[in-house]
Amino acid sequence: MNNLQIIKGIRCYLDENGEAFLNLEDSARGLGFTHIATSGNEVIRWDRVDKYLKLFGASPICGGKS
Repeated sequence: MNNLQIIKGIRCYLDENGEAFLNLEDSARGLGFTHIATSGNEVIRWDRVDKYLKLFGASPICGGKS
């Protein structure tokens, strides 16, 4: 069975227990955590994503930061 699925444009993985793991970049875009950079590209506002991750007690490291 292929556990990789796309739900409303968000890539996710369902494990054997039925727990869903959502792609963070897709989720951030769906929630509108983006802005238009000076280059004209739409980019994720990782600072805002980090803020919400901290609020919910999840890892504050995302967006390729180390």
